[in-house]
Amino acid sequence: MSHAVYWPSDLPSRMARKIEVDAESGCWLWTGSCNRASGYGQVFYQGKTDLVHRVAFKLLVGEIREGFQVRHTDPRRCRHTRCCEPNRLETVIKEESVARSD
Repeated sequence: MSHAVYWPSDLPSRMARKIEVDAESGCWLWTGSCNRASGYGQVFYQGKTDLVHRVAFKLLVGEIREGFQVRHTDPRRCRHTRCCEPNRLETVIKEESVARSD
């Protein structure tokens, strides 16, 4: 988990304009397009549609290694599929991510 302080304004302006910070929870809630099936925010980035929490993580924290997924560090604290706050995200190997979902 990252310990740096990030702000939506650290992202490209076209993304930052579509993030609303929830005053109570601190979540960065994506107000743009969402994936109909999963409810996760999505954005067109580098020539393809990607999940916004993954793009925010890549831009502010770093690359996502092959075979890893980005997920919320504590789903009890943050259960918003539209949240893209990088300090609430972590990369985990895909198998671990699946195991945590059970």
